[in-house]
Amino acid sequence: MKNKLLFVTLTILFIIFSICTVIGYTQCVKNKDLNNNPNKTETNNIIFEYYLEDERVDQLPRQDSTITPSDNTEEKKYIFKRYNCTNNITGKFNENKWEFETNGKDGLCKLYFVNAKYEITFNVINGIQDEKNVTTIERETDGSFKMIPNEGFEFESVICANNKEATWDESTSTINISAITSDIACTVNFEKKELIINIDVINGKGTTTEKVLYGDAKSIVIEPNLGYNNPKIQCTNNQNATYDNQSLIFDKLTNNTTCTINFYKIVIPVYNVTIENIEDFASSTDIKISNGINKVNKVNKGESFIFTITRLTDKIVNLNCGDVIPQESIIENGINKYEFLNINNDVTCNIEIK
Repeated sequence: MKNKLLFVTLTILFIIFSICTVIGYTQCVKNKDLNNNPNKTETNNIIFEYYLEDERVDQLPRQDSTITPSDNTEEKKYIFKRYNCTNNITGKFNENKWEFETNGKDGLCKLYFVNAKYEITFNVINGIQDEKNVTTIERETDGSFKMIPNEGFEFESVICANNKEATWDESTSTINISAITSDIACTVNFEKKELIINIDVINGKGTTTEKVLYGDAKSIVIEPNLGYNNPKIQCTNNQNATYDNQSLIFDKLTNNTTCTINFYKIVIPVYNVTIENIEDFASSTDIKISNGINKVNKVNKGESFIFTITRLTDKIVNLNCGDVIPQESIIENGINKYEFLNINNDVTCNIEIK
């Protein structure tokens, strides 16, 4: 009886040992398979592949979130976007556990992730970007970035990497980019403004429109009509110009402007050359004075006055003009020529015969 009980006990122990051995071996093989294929799950034979921004990565992107102190909100580093599985495997991604839950079939699942935020950088030529501009932005949101051109410069172009479209809003001086889904680097170029000078010439002639770059000097030929000069110049938008040597001169243009240059008629002083006693010789038999000479003769400033006296006898003729001494020359026998050059004041003379 005892021997029979002992036999039964040993038999039961052998069966239990055998079962445990088989289970242990199976588990060992399973663990070995998992070690060789870390993307396999322990519950089924699904192999996972991970992609970040459509680029294959070695392991599941780790969701390291941070807390924004200003509003105590959680900022995530990555976003799960989609999956693609073989063998009609379906499932969903558990954001809280940060794992993919499936229907338990065997196969291959590709999990796709994207960054939650992207970096935005600008290279600004002839200007700067506003220091308040954000440098990172959430995925698939629009961005507006303020630019500050240097004085006298205006927007020319914006070119972003990967052919990302960006637009310029003149009213707000901003670069606008829509639906941002990657890091973006853009070059913004400002160039010197092209300014317009409109010119209205009165009593003269010259160019009516000129173009000049901001800050540059400009000289424009303007000629007054004959008998006109002494121009008066007026320009809009606080621009200044001078006139010299038949040129309208701008030292520095900082705005569009319209200038009016008005030439005024030259007023020439007129002086009198007076021959006090010319009437005494109107019917003289001693001398004859050249035609057109009057007692009072009008002469413009700077001009010359010339007349002749013809001696009809042997008497000596003298022209006394006080401190003014005319140039006297003998044209031929008996004819004296008197020249007053560059008249600058009134002259009074008397004819003397001896």
